[in-house]
Amino acid sequence: MNIEDKRWEQLAEQQKFGQLDGARRQAEGWRTGLTGLTALLAAATIIKGPDNVVDLTPDARLIVVSSLGLGFAALVAGSLVAVRAANGSPVGDTWLTGKALRTWTRNEVGAIRRAIRLAAALLLVGLAAIAFSVGTTWLAGPANKPGFKVVTTDTQVCGELLALDRTSVTLDVDRTSRQQRVVVRLDGVLSLTPQRC
Repeated sequence: MNIEDKRWEQLAEQQKFGQLDGARRQAEGWRTGLTGLTALLAAATIIKGPDNVVDLTPDARLIVVSSLGLGFAALVAGSLVAVRAANGSPVGDTWLTGKALRTWTRNEVGAIRRAIRLAAALLLVGLAAIAFSVGTTWLAGPANKPGFKVVTTDTQVCGELLALDRTSVTLDVDRTSRQQRVVVRLDGVLSLTPQRC
């Protein structure tokens, strides 16, 4: 064995004694990142508010709120797992022998590595759930668009305003069917007021 090989062997031996500190530093990085990301997403959600969610259908609203809750729960859980990995158990252990300390160190390093993997998985689940809720909010569309209530001498109709000209107003009383469009002549209109239909 040459001098370079011996030096590498010595470095490998020294690594054994520093592996717990290295694992804890790595866990601290994950803890800091997850905590910051969770706080950022929570702040963005609070600032944005429920504007788009209120307009969704009840089923879409339930899906959005549930996936948002799951996402934040996963991020918070990941942060807590990373905190535990970075700081160790709240109950201190006492080691009376070098062998007991070595066994505990090996076990603790393994636990920290598993915790970091779990924190990373929870991060992915949290981000995916939040992205899903945002995508659902964007794509689900409103439950009903603001419409107009038209009261005539004969009837009243409420629907989405499609067209308005000098002689008539056209309303869509059912967004799912093109046959549900109603044309009302203006000469018989008593009132035309904005209203959710």
